[in-house]
Amino acid sequence: MQAVLLFGSRAHGDFNNLSDIDLAIKAPRISDKDWLLVTEQIENELDTLLKIDLVLYEQVSEELQRQINQCYQVLYSETSL
Repeated sequence: MQAVLLFGSRAHGDFNNLSDIDLAIKAPRISDKDWLLVTEQIENELDTLLKIDLVLYEQVSEELQRQINQCYQVLYSETSL
């Protein structure tokens, strides 16, 4: 896993108390099995009642990638982005 990016309303700063948490995971060579393990681990580690939307960055549309690239916060990175 190369990076975990927060995007959407929480990254923009225009969220409310019920806004979900949008996370994009950058992991270009992740297998389906490892992706399932990552999603389970993140959902288990985040102690929240809020909905968490996890997407694999490399598998989303180019439009969503552009939106993510416009405004995100790095929560984890192997290297500086």
